[in-house]
Amino acid sequence: MRFASTHRFVVLGVGAMGSVAVKDLASSPHVRQVTIADLDERRVREFARKLGKKNVVARFADVDDPKGLVKLLRGHDAVINCTPYAKNVPVMEAALEAGVHYLDLGGLYHETRRQLKLHADYKRAELLAVLGMGVSPGITNVMARYAAEHVDRVEEIKIRVASVLAGETVNPLAIPYSLATILDEFTKSPVVFTKGKLQEIEPLSGQQMIIFPEPVGAVEAVYTLHSELATLPTSYKSKGIREVSFKVAFPAAFFERLRLLIDLGFAEASPVDVKGIPIVPRDVLSQLTSQLSRDEKPPASYGVLRVEASGKKKGQRTRYTLDLFRSPRPEYPGVSPTAITTGLPPSIVAQMIVSGKMTVRGVLPPETCVEPELFFRELALRGLRITVRAEHLV
Repeated sequence: MRFASTHRFVVLGVGAMGSVAVKDLASSPHVRQVTIADLDERRVREFARKLGKKNVVARFADVDDPKGLVKLLRGHDAVINCTPYAKNVPVMEAALEAGVHYLDLGGLYHETRRQLKLHADYKRAELLAVLGMGVSPGITNVMARYAAEHVDRVEEIKIRVASVLAGETVNPLAIPYSLATILDEFTKSPVVFTKGKLQEIEPLSGQQMIIFPEPVGAVEAVYTLHSELATLPTSYKSKGIREVSFKVAFPAAFFERLRLLIDLGFAEASPVDVKGIPIVPRDVLSQLTSQLSRDEKPPASYGVLRVEASGKKKGQRTRYTLDLFRSPRPEYPGVSPTAITTGLPPSIVAQMIVSGKMTVRGVLPPETCVEPELFFRELALRGLRITVRAEHLV
């Protein structure tokens, strides 16, 4: 990717996914500065020291301090928000006031819909906010666009995501990403788009056995709440879309153990009385899991993204299937494939925006503003290759 000039970026929240975005940005010879900012300033300073890049600086940031956040963002070109999704709107508002482009990793449907209401404000300010530009949502949305562009009418889009562990772990609950987000995905009512209408269904319903190529193999997927459903039905309304769904398969042991904890009430965000003391079960679970034993060398994890889009092309019923397989990467030691494939896309798209390759403005989902061919090429340069299969249906 080539730039006419140098640019400055902010990455808010430097967990596993944010750290991948930082590393990718900092590796570009045309990026002048990457400001990494987190509530834990000591942590980000240590991360910057270990990274050893001269164009990376560490700063303190509190997303609950609007004035301080605006001050931090000013003078930069774009911000990648890797904080919890509940903070998306205030960070967007700060980015708007500071005059910087905005990207995040998803809003778990309801937050995404609230964020879309800022479209007119961003458009007036000649700024672009790309919502859900991680792996899923993110890569999945662009995969859906690719398929939709190759048919005359798109009737159904199915998104299926799976991950497995290859080997044993000493951690009884190896959490693949934010526990708070996973608990919400497991407990909030999923949304599906069926027969042309959005509909809420039971959490973790729709159990389906799906057979992927090894090493993922056969997995059981279920419906969970996800951001793709907030935008894909609207984005492809003019193409006749009638069905959109999202299902995910977690490693079997993790799924069953977390489901038991949820059934016992540990996902509750409201306090319960314990000997006269109000205790929030979710906070207890979060604290306990943070203290669990960690593997010296975590078992390898593998995953797959699959998007199937069915429709008509020249009168013939056609289905496009796009797959992206995820595996450990030597250049990201100790980082899961999920974190890698979530952290790279916002870095790629942020660079596309500031380089002038994306000129549209407003608050938009990836499928309406990210050009698939260019995006897929950038993924491939980073070792992530998407396969495409087209077939005629009877």
